[in-house]
Parts: sequence; structure tokens; C-alpha cells
Amino acid sequence: MLGQLYVAGEFGLCAGTTAPALAKLDADTGAVNTSFTQSPGIDISAVAIASDDYYLYVSGPFYHYRGVAVNSMIKVLLSDGSRDTGFNVFSNIGDAATAMAVAPSTLFLGGPFTVGAYTNFAGVTYDTGGLSAAHQSSANSPVRAIRERRVCALRPAAISRRSTALPPGPLVRIFNSGERDASFAIGKGFVGNITSLTAADAGLVVGGTINDFDDIPVGGAVMLNTITGHLP
Repeated sequence: MLGQLYVAGEFGLCAGTTAPALAKLDADTGAVNTSFTQSPGIDISAVAIASDDYYLYVSGPFYHYRGVAVNSMIKVLLSDGSRDTGFNVFSNIGDAATAMAVAPSTLFLGGPFTVGAYTNFAGVTYDTGGLSAAHQSSANSPVRAIRERRVCALRPAAISRRSTALPPGPLVRIFNSGERDASFAIGKGFVGNITSLTAADAGLVVGGTINDFDDIPVGGAVMLNTITGHLP
């Protein structure tokens, strides 16, 4: 058995069932779980989802969920989609996360937003959605992709686009504290924008509208050494 599959986007129907922007499917049969998938659901669209063992975190340019006013992000039970009303992240209309990653103590968010003193990249707590005291960072332009990966004792919390006051990237590795790992991806870095990160056994696959890496021409994707951030 493959378990459950959660999908989000701009759709109104999924597998023939009314499913406004968010649905839960049986991964083996494709059948829609109607306890979770309800109408009304999300009123516009969802662009990013992440989950822990109990909850699904959903963000996008939406303002209502199941008929109740919300602002661009919700935390719902994996079982039936019930919303945790105590979880609130964004206060500015129009702010939303377009990338998320679940780490042991912090939910990392990337996108065009401002949360407190932080812009484009922030870590929030799982209980209330408030800023995480353990993580303090920001970025000078929207973070488009985040990948949480623990390596030995370093436990880097996210790999993201360029962060404030950092050398050319746009790829950096940071720790839960928000401090940059100065040993990772030293060099001229990428020319272009990163839109996806995938951790594979052989390395870190970086995709996007990228032209070259460290003055070496590459296409739309390149694989890097996970530890060093350089070409294998």
C-alpha cells in the first residue's frame, strides 16, 4: 500500500469529485477521501504544502477555507482536514508562502512575504505559527525552494535562494539558528533562478531557469555534491 496522497493547486475537480484547490486521495486507487476533501474548501488556489505526522500545512493566495476567513495559510489535520484555529502566520493581505519545509522544531517558509522583521524567508513554530526563536534569517528576494536534510552532526535546516548579505548564489545552506554554513557552495555560484531542489542518493538536484554554475554552462538542472555544494 502506498498510503495517502495530498494534492493542491488551482483545480475545482479532482478524480471527478468537487475538490476546491485541495484534495486527499488513496495513493493505490486514486479514490478521493471525502472526509478530508470538502466543498467549500480553499476559495482560490494553493501553491505550497508540507506535512508532519499529524498535520498538513497549506499556503497560497486564498482568503477562505471551508467558508471561514483565513489569510493565505492554514494548518489542517491529515485525517479529516479540520483546521487548527490557533495557527496563524500572515497578517499582511497578499502574503503567502510558495515553498515550505518541515524540520524537527521549525516550519520553514519561503516566498514573497513579510513576517515580523523577516522578509521572503522565515521559520515559524508548529503550534501557533509565530516566529521561531531558534531560527532568525531573511532573504533579499523570494525564496523559491527549500529542502530540509540532516547530514551528520551539522543538521542543516534548509537549502534556499540567496540570503541577505551573502555572496553570489543563489544557493546557500543554513542551520536551524539561521546561520549560514560557510563551507557550502563556495564560488561564483549560479546565474539564474532556482525553482526546485530534490535530494537524491547521488546528490542534490537543482532545477530552474539557470544558465551556468561556477562559470560552467549547465542546462535547466544540475546535480551537486550534497556535502560541498559543488559539482561531483
